[in-house]
Amino acid sequence: MKLSDRFIKYLNQDGIFQPENENLEQDNESDGNNSDNDDDLQKQSQEIQKESEEERQIFLEEVKLLRSWIDQTLDEWGNGVFVKLNWSSGKDAEWINPTFQCISSDEVFTTLKSSQFIAHDYTCPFHESIPDFKPEQYYLILRRWHNLNLAMEFRCFLKEGKLIGVSQRDTSAYYEYLTKPDFNNLIWNKIDAFVNEKFNVAWSKYQSDLRNIVLDIYIDAAPKYKVWIIDINPWIVESVDPLLFKWEELEDFSLNDCTQKQQSSLQWVRVIENKNSIRPSDTNQFKVPTDLESMEEFMRNVNNHQFS
Repeated sequence: MKLSDRFIKYLNQDGIFQPENENLEQDNESDGNNSDNDDDLQKQSQEIQKESEEERQIFLEEVKLLRSWIDQTLDEWGNGVFVKLNWSSGKDAEWINPTFQCISSDEVFTTLKSSQFIAHDYTCPFHESIPDFKPEQYYLILRRWHNLNLAMEFRCFLKEGKLIGVSQRDTSAYYEYLTKPDFNNLIWNKIDAFVNEKFNVAWSKYQSDLRNIVLDIYIDAAPKYKVWIIDINPWIVESVDPLLFKWEELEDFSLNDCTQKQQSSLQWVRVIENKNSIRPSDTNQFKVPTDLESMEEFMRNVNNHQFS
């Protein structure tokens, strides 16, 4: 669904609140015991309220249409949606939506407003590599919710259309069966066959010039081990996490070595090898709102009688 500049402006406002004044007023009336929070919400919405009435009505009509589309999608799919913008999802909004599953338009808007990853899409998506770049259009993307086995999510690195590396995507957990050499080989063979026989054929019809790609995929359970695409990312060193690889080795990889590397798939299918290798989640820093972190620090100082 296309998003207007007015809606992006709303997302870029400080604070987490629904776009309609009516919703804010209802919230104010419904919780009389949280006046401080209500005052904050009222202040955070003032910039939107300053818009001309004509612009405001246009914006509210856009929100109404967007809600209708979201609700219709939710009714059709029934089990919720996963939300993202052009490139990024709100996985850093775990503190407000631990499962990332949205079952209402309110939850969709809250996730959009709560995520710094999503904010990066509409503020500086490629600021390190393409200065001053702005996409022509922003889109709200809803994906049907599925309960996935995180162990079977992988990040795949394609250079000139050839698979050169596969990394376990959930690096915050150890899955013993992923470390088995036979299973490693199975993972490589399934993904390599999918890339060569299906993905490259379809991708060449869509974008023949872009051949260096980072592909996030999911593999179904036995016996089929069917490969599904989760996401397609551009090969941008500054924006994409190489996970268990280093960008230097991926960048320096020579396609002439591809056959030799494939013979040792254990080296190029990288997983967490033991419990000591588990990495902290890259979203841990986002799990608590900043104001609560500041309050926690303040209370520690009070208890320790430390004042500046």
